[in-house]
Amino acid sequence: MAEMCTDFENNRANLAQLDPEAAPYVYPGTRAELFDDLAPTIGETLDYRLDRAAKESGSLPPLAAMLANLERRAVKKALEITNGNQTQAAHMLDVPHRSFKRMLAALGL
Repeated sequence: MAEMCTDFENNRANLAQLDPEAAPYVYPGTRAELFDDLAPTIGETLDYRLDRAAKESGSLPPLAAMLANLERRAVKKALEITNGNQTQAAHMLDVPHRSFKRMLAALGL
């Protein structure tokens, strides 16, 4: 988490290059402040989904399945944002490029 809380300022130029339309909407604070602001919403969304799953089926999905789904969604979103550029997507997810290539193969992407 400490690495994720580095100053968000360094990534503003990269975001503008990836999506010029998003540049005006870049969060004005640091990455740590962004996570602090989003954490309650993310937690509430996760709680809601877990509660709904428990009510519907009487149990929760296995943790490994939930994490695999999250990983797949994050990888697909990173590839979408970078127009399929695997090097940029790996950098965006803070994953070494070789590990990212193995991740793609494991996920069948």
